[in-house]
Amino acid sequence: MRPRDRARRPVRRTARRCSENAVTARMQRQGVLYDTSKRIEILVGEAGLRYPICAPETMSAQLDRIGSLIGMSTVRFGILPLNRRMPYMPMHGYTLFDGLALVENITAEIRIRDEDEVATYHTLTDRLWNVAAEGDDARAILSSLRP
Repeated sequence: MRPRDRARRPVRRTARRCSENAVTARMQRQGVLYDTSKRIEILVGEAGLRYPICAPETMSAQLDRIGSLIGMSTVRFGILPLNRRMPYMPMHGYTLFDGLALVENITAEIRIRDEDEVATYHTLTDRLWNVAAEGDDARAILSSLRP
């Protein structure tokens, strides 16, 4: 979920110039959020939302965009609050698809397809959802983050 100017930022860092095609591709990928045949779950740590990685006005727009996900019928959105005890400490971010866990680190993208390993990621994610703030609680956290 990125406003157009925020979507340019990763491109600047890696390519030193903005590729409009890359920005457009990032924006088009967000279309899946409105596909009623899909259900998307987005779970983020509050700490990650607090890092000031862009100008305050851009960050504010990003938080507004993230907040617009709350209540969408196609999206389950949650925040892992800093003041709640975590059932475990995630060592890295990951994305889950049907039968695939995608782990990205600084130098590589790891595609995990082993059923038992993917099931472990799903089990751990379910445990995190148990402590996540959703709905109005998530909105309150986002409001507290506004610059």
